[in-house]
Amino acid sequence: MDRIRQARIREIKTAWTAFGGAAILFTGIWLIGWMGSGYAGYWPIWVLGVWGIVAVCQTWYTIMRDGSELVDDHSDDDETDDGR
Repeated sequence: MDRIRQARIREIKTAWTAFGGAAILFTGIWLIGWMGSGYAGYWPIWVLGVWGIVAVCQTWYTIMRDGSELVDDHSDDDETDDGR
């Protein structure tokens, strides 16, 4: 697996892991409120819907771009940067 593909997979996993964590958190908060008050409206859908659209767009953008900016190509430089 090449470095660009690994960087893409890492970026996509980061986006969707954050979304999944937020879904669990907001659903837990909603569940506690629902058990206490009995209100059946699932309000996290508004937050998760917008977040999901952003995550889908980010995933699409990550897949479609060439990926050269995702990897650090300076690893094979022999010179060190001393700030001059």
